[in-house]
Amino acid sequence: LPIFKFGLFTGCKPDRQSSVDGAQDGASTAAAALGKRTAAVRRLGFAGSRRQPVLRCHPRRAMAGALQSTVNPGVSPSEMLRTLWDFTRPHTLIGTLLSIPLVHLFAVAPMLSAPAANHAMLLGQLGLTTLAALVPALLVNVYITGLNQIFDVDIDKQNKPDLPLASGRLSIPGAWCVVLSSLAAAECLACSYPSELGGWALQVPLIGSALLGTAYSAPPVRLKRYPLLAAFCIVVVRGVVVNLGFYRYVMSAMGLAAQASILRSSMGAAFFAVFGLVIAVLKDVPDVLGDEVANIRSLSVRIGPDRAFAKAVGILRCLLAVTSCAFAATCTAALVASRAFPALSRGTIAAAALLSYKLVEEKQCRVDPQSPKDVYAFYMFVWKLFYLSYLLLPLA
Repeated sequence: LPIFKFGLFTGCKPDRQSSVDGAQDGASTAAAALGKRTAAVRRLGFAGSRRQPVLRCHPRRAMAGALQSTVNPGVSPSEMLRTLWDFTRPHTLIGTLLSIPLVHLFAVAPMLSAPAANHAMLLGQLGLTTLAALVPALLVNVYITGLNQIFDVDIDKQNKPDLPLASGRLSIPGAWCVVLSSLAAAECLACSYPSELGGWALQVPLIGSALLGTAYSAPPVRLKRYPLLAAFCIVVVRGVVVNLGFYRYVMSAMGLAAQASILRSSMGAAFFAVFGLVIAVLKDVPDVLGDEVANIRSLSVRIGPDRAFAKAVGILRCLLAVTSCAFAATCTAALVASRAFPALSRGTIAAAALLSYKLVEEKQCRVDPQSPKDVYAFYMFVWKLFYLSYLLLPLA
């Protein structure tokens, strides 16, 4: 009976034969009964002491089997961390990690360049507000990308079999645990800030991103089924929410709302909105096979991967060409006005945009749109250009 109760408590299956043997031990000698009882105790994982059990069943079967492990049994801590890192979709996480600090620096750059500015105070406030926004934003990013993987797990088994859920390295309950705890932690953290660091100025971009991410992936809405609405979600998050939302937040948190430039922030948001459209179209090109099976009518499924790839690259090249020409013109104007630093910074952006244009043109010729591997490699190259654009943003 004690052995049977212990098996129920831990979720481990009791050894029925040992229970039967225990019932017949009354007719055996005392020594034999003691030997069988000791063997049964050892099978259940007691290490020589009845007060200190060592459970040899896997932890996910503990507590009556109510909880399941996050990752598969037997993995090392390093493999577990690698699985969780892959689950975050690192290229999107890095995008958020770069975008928010650099949008904040872009916002306060005119104040930092003022001759009478208190640089130490401004940089201290900037660091504090950036950290306050960055941590919950990264957690929301994990929520959005994780939710998408949960609802796309069957599609990903065809399109991206190496992802943690599709490959079986991470369980569905474990994924839900990561996703929901990330969202809850983001909101709890944002709500815990004092009013000058938090408030609606921070909540609006966080909640807006989470709502759009949910609408994109989760039924019954699942906007990713509709090409225009799916692109709209990505464009709004990457263009409007991140750039305008966090621009407004940092200016409000630092008490500089009166000095905010709507035109300057809108131009930055417009650039990244178009870049977001390129990413939205390109991301579905390698996924045509799985999307067709799952009846996801993405743009690549509707018009074919060749045309979708050509349209995305055409938009990107046009964006880079216009950016290069625009900043070359402003660089020339700054040189005429003998403004050395604006001329240098804008000339740098013009040259970087032109170089990016040439690289895109060169790499495009080596991509077969029918090859998911080729397109995915090009897609990750586009993300690197996305990172570079944010690194140059404070110079704009």
